[in-house]
This record gives sequence, structure tokens and C-alpha cells, in this order.
Amino acid sequence: MKSFAEPLSSAVKGRIGGINQAQHPHGHALRHSIEKMNAVNSARSTSSCSATASQDFDYGQDRRSNVYGIRDTTIALRETEAAGITPFCITVDRAGHDYLRQMCAASRYMVIEDITTLPKELPKIYQRVVRAD
Repeated sequence: MKSFAEPLSSAVKGRIGGINQAQHPHGHALRHSIEKMNAVNSARSTSSCSATASQDFDYGQDRRSNVYGIRDTTIALRETEAAGITPFCITVDRAGHDYLRQMCAASRYMVIEDITTLPKELPKIYQRVVRAD
């Protein structure tokens, strides 16, 4: 959606706003972020993934089931860690605990009930990532 060197422009905002979650399963996005993050020279890399169960539908053999998506995302999260990138998942889905605990350790995700509290939650997220390493 946006490279690190690219300024936040109206074109970038349009690309971000045009995301159709059903077309972008998390596993693919995580694998793409591995490529992008590996190109950045940083002592610590953290990848954030916004998780929703509904996004994990519509692929795999049974397109009504989220099992394939959860398994693919789990594998992609492991690939992210193997690449030296610390993944952290954030969701505003109240059912997030149900599927996120299947994909990663409790220290690697946070369920936020109200998205407007995200700025206040960011220091807590940072602390979780630092403690998990």
C-alpha cells in the first residue's frame, strides 16, 4: 500500500481506503511484509497485523470455513518470526480471542474494544513486544 520512503499522499490514502479485506488474506499480507521489512535496515523490526476472522474466509477448499485462513495465517506468523520480524496482531473484533489464541501466543496479540483507544494502547503493545523478545 505504501513504501517506507513514499510520502503519505492522497494516492496512498486511496490505496489504503480501497482495501477489500476479503481479497487480502492475512497470510499473503504477512509474507509481503516480510519482503518489505527485510529491505529496511533496522535493529528491531515489528510487523503489525490487523486481524479479523471474516477476512480468513473465501479461500481454501471450503470457502465458507475460516480454518484454512487461520492455519495459513499461523504459518505466515511463524515465517515472519523466522525472518527476524516480531509479529503483533491487533483487532477490534470482540471474538478475536477465539481465533487469535489459535494463531499466536497471548503476548503477541491484543483485542481492543474501541478503535479510538488505539493511541492509548500503543505503549502497552510496545511493552508486550519488548517483553516477548
